[in-house]
Amino acid sequence: MQVKSAHVFRILNIVCMCFVLVYVFWFSFSPRTNTAVRYPKPNPRVINKFRTVRSDRWIVVTTISYPTPDIKFLAKIPGWKVVVVGDTTTPKDWRYPNCTFLSLDDQHGLGFETTPHLPERSYSRKTVGYLFAIAHGAKVIYETDDDNRPLDLLKHFVLDPTMWGLLYKGENLFNPYRHFGQPTLWPRGYPLGSVGENITQEYELSHWKTPSIQQGIVNGDPDMDAIFRLTRKQTHSQLNVTFDDRAPPAIVPAGVFSPFNSQNTLFLYDALWALLIPTTTTFRVCDIWRGYWAQRLLWEMGGNLGFFPPNAFQKRNSHSYLSDAKDEKYLYFLTERLVDFLSKWRCSLNKTFFDCMVELSTAMVQENFWRERDARLTYLWIKDLKALGYKEPKRIPFGLLKEVVDVSFKHYPLAVKETGDRLRYPCEQPRGQTNSKREDTPLIVSALEDKPKELAMSREDRDVQVRILEIQTDHEVSRLDNGLEECHRFHAKMGRRLQKPLVENLHVEN
Repeated sequence: MQVKSAHVFRILNIVCMCFVLVYVFWFSFSPRTNTAVRYPKPNPRVINKFRTVRSDRWIVVTTISYPTPDIKFLAKIPGWKVVVVGDTTTPKDWRYPNCTFLSLDDQHGLGFETTPHLPERSYSRKTVGYLFAIAHGAKVIYETDDDNRPLDLLKHFVLDPTMWGLLYKGENLFNPYRHFGQPTLWPRGYPLGSVGENITQEYELSHWKTPSIQQGIVNGDPDMDAIFRLTRKQTHSQLNVTFDDRAPPAIVPAGVFSPFNSQNTLFLYDALWALLIPTTTTFRVCDIWRGYWAQRLLWEMGGNLGFFPPNAFQKRNSHSYLSDAKDEKYLYFLTERLVDFLSKWRCSLNKTFFDCMVELSTAMVQENFWRERDARLTYLWIKDLKALGYKEPKRIPFGLLKEVVDVSFKHYPLAVKETGDRLRYPCEQPRGQTNSKREDTPLIVSALEDKPKELAMSREDRDVQVRILEIQTDHEVSRLDNGLEECHRFHAKMGRRLQKPLVENLHVEN
């Protein structure tokens, strides 16, 4: 009996040992251990290292290279500081005057709860840079890449609470490239099924609440998808696109979507929450999905997205367009469904604005636009924002509204003074050039030579005449006098009220 009991005891010991070995093996080698996050505690050495660094205006970039010429240029813009977010391949000895470099060790030492959820070798690591800027006094954040260069030292973005501009009067979608003179181009993330649609050119001119998110158009090699580059760009040539720098700013109203990226984009304080970049999409999708997500949430606070005349130049870093096409697959096949989903989505009426952020992020998980980790990241991002003292925007529930397009006038604090005239913007370039800057055609020059009275007009009036003649030449407009009258009326209002005259930079030989 004792021998049998000893035998059973040995068998039980062996079984227990097997369970222990399986347990150790499972938690040592299972990939699930990588998702167990230990929240970092702030490292006093790191906190003290950056203790004296403060500014209310920050530029955030990420790089894997030593300081590029464009980053050096950014660092010299008066009144701004630059935070550069490093990654695994960024040189550890990276430094440049007026730039704060955050190594991976620095990023973890800052103690943000968001940081452990950001993958290495990921564009989403810029998120640490946003939090750093907010922690060090940011009221405005400008984000861009290390191959973009502002042309105006960021002076043509608007920081005042109100501004003059054109409010788009179309429905559903807005193509900013069309507004700024390139109607055959479209930005990365624009629904491909809508590229060829006949979009309205009607706007409303008035004095508006300044857009909370402002994207400047980029000349040179702007952000377009791989389909455009593979089909319409010469393989070994550099794109040199020139947009119309006389076109006034365009404001996108609630109910209308437009893709915007993380290049040459300014966020005012009430939109700093919108900087969060998702981690579970591809590199070519993450900032576009972020942009659509942010636009829908802007409708819950009476905010808007605005596009501004070209104020930056990009000479794109070389990379494979075929690889880009693979990364952009979701943009090609899911963007229309995403826009439709966001248009119909409503946040519960009893929710705060931050609650709506989490609710929408979770809904996008359920619709398979991104994964659960991004919903969790949104929650932790909000937690970090609150810890830094960021003020939550006051919510204005969009779900209470029956109208979609005109809510900006009737229910939202968008219009500050009077609503203005509803008009067709008459100075849009009909066919922009993608290879060189547009100049007066011989037909336009000869038309002016045949009108000696026009040559005696003021420079601004003559410039307007040139624009009307361009429209007449390209579109075979028969009523030049009516068009000129409309453009004069438009110019009289806009030329006095915008930060710069519409025709300021148009070169005309005397």
